[in-house]
Amino acid sequence: MIRPFTFLLIPFSLGTLHAQWVQVGDSANSNINVMEVYNNELFFGGNMTQFNGMTTYNTMRYNGATFSMHTTLIGGTGFSCLEEYDGDLYGGGGMAQSGLSGTVRWNGSTWQAGPVNTNNTVNVNAMLAWNNLLIIGGSFTVPTNYIVQFNGTTAQPMGAGFNSGVTALASYNGELYASGSMTMSGSTNLNRIAKWNGTAWVDVGGGFDNSCTELVSHDGYLYASGSFTTAGGASALRIARWNGSNWAPVGGGVTVALGGGISTLESTAAGLLVGGKGISAGTVTNANALLFNGTTWSELPGIPSNEVVLDFQEYQGQLYTVGYRGGIGPAGHIYRNGTVGFSEIDPFPALALFPNPTEARLNLSGLPAIQGRFEVLDAVGRICASGSLDNSLDVSALVPGNYQLRILSDKGNTVRRFVRSH
Repeated sequence: MIRPFTFLLIPFSLGTLHAQWVQVGDSANSNINVMEVYNNELFFGGNMTQFNGMTTYNTMRYNGATFSMHTTLIGGTGFSCLEEYDGDLYGGGGMAQSGLSGTVRWNGSTWQAGPVNTNNTVNVNAMLAWNNLLIIGGSFTVPTNYIVQFNGTTAQPMGAGFNSGVTALASYNGELYASGSMTMSGSTNLNRIAKWNGTAWVDVGGGFDNSCTELVSHDGYLYASGSFTTAGGASALRIARWNGSNWAPVGGGVTVALGGGISTLESTAAGLLVGGKGISAGTVTNANALLFNGTTWSELPGIPSNEVVLDFQEYQGQLYTVGYRGGIGPAGHIYRNGTVGFSEIDPFPALALFPNPTEARLNLSGLPAIQGRFEVLDAVGRICASGSLDNSLDVSALVPGNYQLRILSDKGNTVRRFVRSH
């Protein structure tokens, strides 16, 4: 049943964001690596076995008020990724316990064996729901070389796979990209990134001179980060973006302190969020959370400087980060920002959506003459529709539920919420 819903403008202010990071709960006894929203709860995965002084094996979940711990032993090195696919939540990592190896599926109360068994030896690093498939990448060579596709029933190879590990997956313009340390797929030369053409993996603009560990689709580009210093043969210090034809540097690139690096990229309407440790970009120095608005860099301070940010996630209108703190006995932490949402201060205060809820078409009123595009995001932040901006949008193909309409234009960005009803 769809509950009555009124669209809501979500304002965002960097000044407010800077002042409102708060720690959620106490601490974990090891890394918290990843988050995913599923069934209106925020799931956490990592290497921890305790949080808030209570036992929890590698995962836990949060409903906005209380935590639920996972008390069944998983073993191994824990979770590296979480992804919803076909209504189920899947996890990947280095788990190794009682038939749980490489991938797992949440059954509503505990984790069961998933579609890929890596024989307790290597890690699953990345998962992506794409084109009615669950794409799984990692360091495994069983059952296939470093990447596999799961159709809900069976896991199948994707072409010749790769000669080295996969660390990131992303969909850009509807196409699938994989990155990592690979340099070959069968007899095809690659440089740390590849695109799937339906039957084989192909080169992407010459790729990178070193590993590419993060990918995200954002604002019409595919962003990539890693240890590389060139992209497509041109200078690009640790971060670059792809427009479908060429690679380009991003904001003058970034440098990192000894032991630092970029650990995560996240797309929001305010800009590209970059997390990690010891990152310097533009006028920002030695930061662990940054925002790139398409032109300039700014810091999102307030998280302790010795914290390594490993993931960002929006939940209940607030931004969460997870990671770990260096020093004696690394400890994992969760931080939340009190700001609601991710759009900039609204450039279109008169914009309204109607009818809302809607069954087929969503009309926009109060929008001035602008050049731009739209994206429709589902309840867990996945882009499920996009295109050129118009005053009337066909949303009939969406499944019933709550959505965000994100407008990206030459006059600014904004977000509205709407409901696709039955």
